[in-house]
Amino acid sequence: MPSESAVIRVLFVDDEPLVLRALGRMTNALRSECEASFCNSGEEALDLMAKTSFDVLVSDMRMPGMDGAAVLAQAERQFPGTARIILSGYTHYEAALRALPVCHRFLCKPLRADDLRMVLLRTAALHKMLSDPRMRELVGGAKDLPARPQVYFQLRSALANPATSTRHIARIVERDAGVIGRLLRAVNNAFFAPAQRITSAQQAVAHLGTEMLTGLVLSLECFGNFEDTLAECSLVPTSLERKAFLAASITSELLSDQTQRQDAFLAALLHDSGLLLAAARQPALVAQAVQRATAEHCSLPVAERMLWGTSHAELGAYLLGLWGLPYPVVEGVARVHAPEQLTGSDIDVATAVHIAAALAEAAMTGDLSSVELDPELIARKNLQGRLPDLIQRVERIIGADAPATDEAKSSAPVH
Repeated sequence: MPSESAVIRVLFVDDEPLVLRALGRMTNALRSECEASFCNSGEEALDLMAKTSFDVLVSDMRMPGMDGAAVLAQAERQFPGTARIILSGYTHYEAALRALPVCHRFLCKPLRADDLRMVLLRTAALHKMLSDPRMRELVGGAKDLPARPQVYFQLRSALANPATSTRHIARIVERDAGVIGRLLRAVNNAFFAPAQRITSAQQAVAHLGTEMLTGLVLSLECFGNFEDTLAECSLVPTSLERKAFLAASITSELLSDQTQRQDAFLAALLHDSGLLLAAARQPALVAQAVQRATAEHCSLPVAERMLWGTSHAELGAYLLGLWGLPYPVVEGVARVHAPEQLTGSDIDVATAVHIAAALAEAAMTGDLSSVELDPELIARKNLQGRLPDLIQRVERIIGADAPATDEAKSSAPVH
């Protein structure tokens, strides 16, 4: 039997004995990585969780008595450090929406053994990345950021169908007045380089493409309305949002592969999602870190590690991993402030996000010459010759957005 630290504990809940047996066979091949327990009702699951700590709870949706959404809602309140997954063959849209606020992932039956293995192993990797149970509870019990933002979820579901039209994508965005308003403001920002003013969701889709538009919608849903809680932490939401937009636009200058560009774009947009989460859940904790960064003349992530043992980058990556975002996106957010972890000579997603975030941070202070990039990283990635052109590109973007940038200079947060 492997050591406890190497094992992820998973509890499966389903009222169908055949399903539990099938899950048992699947997890039997993962004994070295996964310790699985099984029960056939929500009540039994909660009793077991009160006695034993589980890392992941996987529940069926349709069960007599307490259904999956109710089980996960109780688990969220009582055991916020446990990742919550719905596994269901019942794909009715309303049921899916009811489960969204309390689940981190929604998986459909039938589930292949390889897919289950990937979900569990990635959850285990996240568990290791954020080893402090208090930090996992801060993320797992988050109510201020939706467990999985609804417009984003609807867009991802629509994009899974190759026949989905761009007009249908636009209609999904238009259903939420708050999201469409913020989207049009965002996409008209100079950072996204529109040739002419964009006034509709349809035009936004045409300009950004469906994948990048979906990523931007997710970032807007994450930023939400945090003015009050961010102000308590001496952080300015418009400054954070603008920095994210700038970083996202810079990543396209570093990558040529379209899939990598999309992943880096999304990771750059969300690289401060953990900061938003921490500010919404524990504003005093973030305010303390901001004060320490100022007093110690260090970056915010360094101050956070002094106080918390981790940083907002890992918090954000943990949340995005629970949501099931692509691994390169999660990795890009997790390593945004960790150049020592960016190995190899290729300019991958994580490298692009790290460099873009550093340049965006320096640009938001009004002094691009203050950018701090690890010389060893720049040499290893063979970027010396590209940096001057990249900095000029950032200067052009900032110049086009000069009024907004000037407004942010006096209040740009320390990162």
